Amino acid sequence: MKESNINQSSNHILMIEPVAFQCNPQTAETNAYQEKENLQSPEIIAENALKEFNKFKDTLTNVGIKITSLQGSSDCPDHIFPNWFITFQDKTMQLFSMMAPNRRIERKPKMIDHLSKTYELTKDYSYLENENIVKFLDDFSVEVTPNAANKIENFSDYLPLGTLIYIAHIEGTPIEDTVRTAKKITDQGFKAMPHFPARIIKDKEMLADWISQYKNEAGVENALLIAGGANKPYGEYDSSIQLIESELFDQAGFKNLHVAGHPEGNKDIDPDGTTSNVDNALSWKNEFSKRTDASIAITTQFCFDSNSVIDWANNIKKSGIDIPVNIGIAGPAKLQTLLRYSIECGVGASIKILQKRAKDITKLLLPYKPTQIISELADHKASNPDFNIEKVHFYPLGGLKQVSQFIKEI
Repeated sequence: MKESNINQSSNHILMIEPVAFQCNPQTAETNAYQEKENLQSPEIIAENALKEFNKFKDTLTNVGIKITSLQGSSDCPDHIFPNWFITFQDKTMQLFSMMAPNRRIERKPKMIDHLSKTYELTKDYSYLENENIVKFLDDFSVEVTPNAANKIENFSDYLPLGTLIYIAHIEGTPIEDTVRTAKKITDQGFKAMPHFPARIIKDKEMLADWISQYKNEAGVENALLIAGGANKPYGEYDSSIQLIESELFDQAGFKNLHVAGHPEGNKDIDPDGTTSNVDNALSWKNEFSKRTDASIAITTQFCFDSNSVIDWANNIKKSGIDIPVNIGIAGPAKLQTLLRYSIECGVGASIKILQKRAKDITKLLLPYKPTQIISELADHKASNPDFNIEKVHFYPLGGLKQVSQFIKEI
């Protein structure tokens, strides 16, 4: 048997000195060792616990074990048992989620700061405590380009199997590249949803050919139908509605057809700054959803302001549009990167949030993370179960690895 280089016992122990020690009503139901009824007062129990603590600490010190002792908190009756973290010989550490609320607050910032002086935090599972966020991020989707996909050997290194992966079709990209990317995605156990940008599809024959290649060569049965970013149509198609009217997707048996949503409008579609054309298009697609066998959903442009998103989602629902919404979220990225993409993609009012952040010198050099908007939308969804945003779609502007790490840590 190969000998391990990892020490199986420690010569340095962190101990939390108890300020309070008593039966914890928040954990007693799942801990048979706790006694709910005790004739001694809480003060006497805490005093005896402190005596035992000091005796044990002295015993360890006398046999050469180094002790780091930090003082606990009066609002944490289980603070003496610091099993909310673990450290490793390679000077890394991980933080764990805790079930009981008064155990979660055991992770005092000062204690984490103390540990961080010696250990690098590599994984933080405390995000699992936020049930609203966990539920809101369930079954999220992401987007890749063929170039980005070529750099990823195994998508399972970053995403749960079965994740829906959109494939952006940028103007000038050969269809062979996007089909190859779709095949790689499906072969590795994921679901591919390629973009079909209407303005770069010349005619019905080309559209039929694309659908055939995706379906027959890559097993694709999902599509995002968009107008696309080309300034002028290559041929007869100018909008996603025209692609739908071709009936080719229904004939090919595509199961999921997603269309674009614009919570802050789209000046390319509505040059006058209104949302008239966008709203009319959504109304048409809503009617189409009632007569197709495919499942229809709206996938939006990325946003940064939860209030704008909530107002938009509520307004389209009031207008009779009951298509489920996948809200677009920009993944972690440098602020300069986000500003550039926001301007290129026509993100409106939300960009003010980035501009405000850019003025804060303490945040200027830090990567943006979408924690706030996700938390606010998740809480709103929890309070309003009928809220029509069903899923989150990540645009990995800073890279897929950064999105994956963010989801693990949030």
